[in-house]
Amino acid sequence: MLRIQGLMDFISENEMLDLDSSQLFSFSQSITESEFVQLSKKLMGKEDFSLYWSNPSENRSFLALGEVYSIYRDDITNLSVLDEQLKILPFKISYSDPYLAEFTPPLFVGGIKFPSLKKDEVWNDFEFAKWSIPQILLQKNGDEFQIIIYTFKNNLKRVLSVIDEFYNLVGKNEEKCIKVLSSRPNEGIDEWSDCVNLALRKISDKKLQKVVVSRFNQIELNAAPDLLIQLQKLENDFDNCAIFAYKSKDSIFFGATPEKLFRVKDGFLEADALAGSMRRGLSEEEDDTLKNFLLHDEKNLAEHKSVLDFIINQLSPVTDKILFDSQPSVKKYANIQHLYSMIRAVLKKDVSFFTLLEMLYPTPAVCGFPSDEALDAINELELFDRGLYSGVIGWFNLSGNAEFSVGIRSALLKKNIVRAYAGCGIVQGSDSFSEFKETELKLKPILNLFENETKHKP
Repeated sequence: MLRIQGLMDFISENEMLDLDSSQLFSFSQSITESEFVQLSKKLMGKEDFSLYWSNPSENRSFLALGEVYSIYRDDITNLSVLDEQLKILPFKISYSDPYLAEFTPPLFVGGIKFPSLKKDEVWNDFEFAKWSIPQILLQKNGDEFQIIIYTFKNNLKRVLSVIDEFYNLVGKNEEKCIKVLSSRPNEGIDEWSDCVNLALRKISDKKLQKVVVSRFNQIELNAAPDLLIQLQKLENDFDNCAIFAYKSKDSIFFGATPEKLFRVKDGFLEADALAGSMRRGLSEEEDDTLKNFLLHDEKNLAEHKSVLDFIINQLSPVTDKILFDSQPSVKKYANIQHLYSMIRAVLKKDVSFFTLLEMLYPTPAVCGFPSDEALDAINELELFDRGLYSGVIGWFNLSGNAEFSVGIRSALLKKNIVRAYAGCGIVQGSDSFSEFKETELKLKPILNLFENETKHKP
């Protein structure tokens, strides 16, 4: 149980020490694994949960509820303006545990939409770019479990009522009998082929080298699903991905993304170059054959190299040293395998997260190359707003730690409607039918949650 008196004493002591300063109080307390599990069930059922984040392979996860302070941006240009807002926060933060000020807990959570010119009302619940300090954060880091409260004194009564409420609620996670009432792709193979062929004409006219085009499949369910159960299924099937659910108003954007945009810790940056795809084999022998094909296929290698080169070139001005794999390896997931290179770099001093986001996003893996020409082509070829699909989801704190992933293998959930998205990179030599099959493969992580299809793991 949360030590309410400990929270009250902490706030009182800090007010006496700093009477003139507006303070955001960060109060942390260790909890048991059982409490963490039960509270997670209850928080996911509340309307104002904001972000669920999990790295199963690293045994790390957190769940954020509510918001006490937010920063916004209306478009992709000048994201670094948000840095100025962070420099002039109208409060200072007082930590009950000084270790937290230098450790890894998220402070701001949120996301950025893909910069599409089209505006679809299905995405209206989300701002273009928004980062918020949650009211309550449950965090799991290995075998350690914590609850962290972020509050101003004038908001304390509301926080305490929320805590009292979910400590007295009964957590429910009975699996509902979810059935698919209808399934409708936004376009069939003929419309898709027209789109890909137009993209290939632009490439052959030397207007661009690569463009990523996408499609979606919308399914209607008989009832709103229990999202925590779906997220746990994704964690089991895709334990080397980042599992997320980002909520705003009546909409939840969720998925299992294999693509880390970048992570920063203690001045070191890690980024993924993930491009070039192949299905998994039905046997170990076939799986190895497909892997070897992927490692030597010129089209996939060229697509991967364009992403790797882009990231390295963009990072060069803001890093002192960059290390990367000279040859890509293959990273395998439950239903697909990708060419993969990890990039490590030492950041120069005072390089902000939003400067990095501005430099690295959107990558050729989700947009194309050159970026401006590819984005123009996407706005012409795609007849819908991507919203947060292929956008950025993640967290950061003011101690120099952050993690941002690209929102692929993902879907938008609104009540009982699920819209799952997938895309692929079109380069010279692409075949529309093969690319259509690739998008079908990439849709499966989400659609399988509701259609009870079997995933084969060689």
